[in-house]
Amino acid sequence: MNIWIIGLATLIPLFAMAVLMVTGKDSWLIAGYNTSSPEKQAEIDAIALGRFIGYLLFFEILCLLLVFYGIDAHKAILYVIGGILSLVSTLAAAVYINTGNHFRKKP
Repeated sequence: MNIWIIGLATLIPLFAMAVLMVTGKDSWLIAGYNTSSPEKQAEIDAIALGRFIGYLLFFEILCLLLVFYGIDAHKAILYVIGGILSLVSTLAAAVYINTGNHFRKKP
C-alpha cells in the first residue's frame, strides 16, 4: 500500500505537466528548449515539441503504473517490463528529438 502513496506523489505532478505540455502551453518546462538562446527558440515549433513531450510523459506514466503495480503484486516481470519500456522510450525520444529537423518551424 505504501508504494501507491509514493506512486501517486510521483504521478500526479507528472500528469499535470503532461496535460500542460499537450495543450501547447508551458514549453519553458522543457530543459533544452528553456536554456537555448532566443534565436534558437525562434527556430523551434514549441507547440509541437511540447505536445511530443506531453505524450511521452503520458507513456512514462503508464510505464510507472506498471512498475508500481508489479512491485505491489510481487510480480518482478511487470516492473522489469515497465522499467525497460520507460528506458527505451526515453532514449528513443531523445534520439528522435535531436536528429533531423522534426520540430523546426516550417518556412
